Amino acid sequence: MRRVLACVACGFSFVAIGLDASGQNLLHTARPWIGFDSHETTSQVAGSYRLAQTPDGRSDATEVYVQKDTERPHPIFTNQRYVEFLIGHRGEQALINYYVSSKAFEVYAANLASGRHWRVDEKALQAFSRNSGADPSLIIVAAGEALSPDDREILLSINLVYISVSTPEEADQKFKTFKKWWYSVSASTGQVVHEYRMAAVPPDWASEYQKTGVRGFATGRGPVVRSPALRSPAL
Repeated sequence: MRRVLACVACGFSFVAIGLDASGQNLLHTARPWIGFDSHETTSQVAGSYRLAQTPDGRSDATEVYVQKDTERPHPIFTNQRYVEFLIGHRGEQALINYYVSSKAFEVYAANLASGRHWRVDEKALQAFSRNSGADPSLIIVAAGEALSPDDREILLSINLVYISVSTPEEADQKFKTFKKWWYSVSASTGQVVHEYRMAAVPPDWASEYQKTGVRGFATGRGPVVRSPALRSPAL
């Protein structure tokens, strides 16, 4: 039997031969997020920080450097595809969304002074898998959405990005098992602080969420392309 890949878009499943759900739908298009395509020379300023990368042309991996004022720049993240940063309110750390592939997305926190970074989405994904009842064949990722005012917590959205099925009926059946939830996690450990079993943005995070310029995932309708002008990282 010919295998069909189902893509999720705008609240319904549709079936197409060899079609992926594009991870660009998880990316932000507005300030204060700063994005880096690994193949482009980029330098952007956020407050007292400058983030920059210069591909050497010999490798797909490019180091993103951070520099505060006139201090010496130091590496903060190795970018092999596309990465975006949100500088914290206190200017001491950053929230990082890393687009690994068309079906893989990772969330990190980073210390701006040292350049050290660590995963913060894994425990939330484990909790979602354990508590939501979503079909285990669904490819589900978390995306970093906002930092709390004291930068101690991170808001994550849970997103369905891909379904691999054989028929449209199976796609619909599996899609219905997905629930749009949110998590707040510790920025230092990734431990789950609160599980929000709701499709809408959690009320106690609404203000910070709005500041990030994020739209699209608050409705619970699945991935929505935020901007037609956003160029997808090369597949």
